[in-house]
Amino acid sequence: MISERTSDISSASPPPAPQPRRPSNSLKPRPPSLSRPPKAPIPSRHSREQPTSVGSSSSYSRRSTHSSGTAGLITYDPSLPRYLQWKGRQKFYNGGRVMFGPNVRQFLLTLMLTAASWGAFLSMVPEKIPKTGWAEGGWEVYVGSVVLFSSMVVFLLLTATSDPGIIPRKSASSLVSSMPLELKERMNYCPTCHIVKPPRTKHCRQSDCCIRRFDHHCPWTGNSVGEGNYRLFMGFITSVFLGTTFCLGLTAAAFMEDLGLGWWGGADGTSDDVDGSGADGGSEGRDWVLEIGAPLLMIWYCLVEVLVGALLAFHLYLISVGLTTNEWLRGEKDGGGRDRSSCPANCWAVWTARGARGTMLLPMHMPPGMEDEERDLEAAEEAVDKLQIELRPLG
Repeated sequence: MISERTSDISSASPPPAPQPRRPSNSLKPRPPSLSRPPKAPIPSRHSREQPTSVGSSSSYSRRSTHSSGTAGLITYDPSLPRYLQWKGRQKFYNGGRVMFGPNVRQFLLTLMLTAASWGAFLSMVPEKIPKTGWAEGGWEVYVGSVVLFSSMVVFLLLTATSDPGIIPRKSASSLVSSMPLELKERMNYCPTCHIVKPPRTKHCRQSDCCIRRFDHHCPWTGNSVGEGNYRLFMGFITSVFLGTTFCLGLTAAAFMEDLGLGWWGGADGTSDDVDGSGADGGSEGRDWVLEIGAPLLMIWYCLVEVLVGALLAFHLYLISVGLTTNEWLRGEKDGGGRDRSSCPANCWAVWTARGARGTMLLPMHMPPGMEDEERDLEAAEEAVDKLQIELRPLG
């Protein structure tokens, strides 16, 4: 029986091979635009990103090493200048030699308003000022105008282009990232800049960087105000207040002189006819341009006088009590640990400060060097020391 079955199996013909399936006419080949792109190769663990364009700062990404020696500190590309590797929102021009704040348009608007107000003043007012007293020659008005206008522009430029005390950010550290949130808050850790913020330091959202002794972000200068440029900012608002007072007083004097209401006239109490045109209150001697423009100028000067005067008085008060605008708004009374017992001591501490040394930006137009690595290592050691101080009370 077994032999018969085996013979039947051996004599049976093998099954026919399956025929290939013909493609249906309804199925069309996929066009090249809809074809699936090839898979990108998986980068190596030790690969580093390379810059794609030297002239563009957005196409460059910083390289970082995570060795045990640097603990995740930033390693810069020595072939590119520092401003191409900067993560803040500051604007750099002339190859990184000139730095503005993040709001350059607001700075230009302030500059245009300053030039327009002084131009309107010099075109209408000086010729109508009575030539008596200290302005008998007439040239004193032009000299005072040039001095005050120059001081306003210089302080505005210096405040807008100076470093407010930016602390350069670091790369993220795995040690700090693994810490609990409560401990990070006690350390005053900035999750954006990855640094332990010193006292009185705040991360500015407009500039996207930590600023030492942060006061506020000034919309008129387009830059933040901190330890590095606070005195320049005080010089700017002081010069604006003095210049506005100067223009307001002389504009009012010229307007009253044109109307014949001045009290600086001759012996009979009437106004002198200086230019021989009969400008003694008669309609034929009046300057209608001055009569229309002077009230508008005085309204503008009064508005600036009130706002800037209040701002100047407020900052003088903050200096006397040893607080910043940010601390005053947040209701902090200790002033970041500063001794506020003496007003002269607080004023001396502000006006004699030499900026945030050790945190000021290095020359941004130059490529990085060993000083960048040394400063990062010093910042890491300082953070470790502060961490040990914070952990000591916890046992």
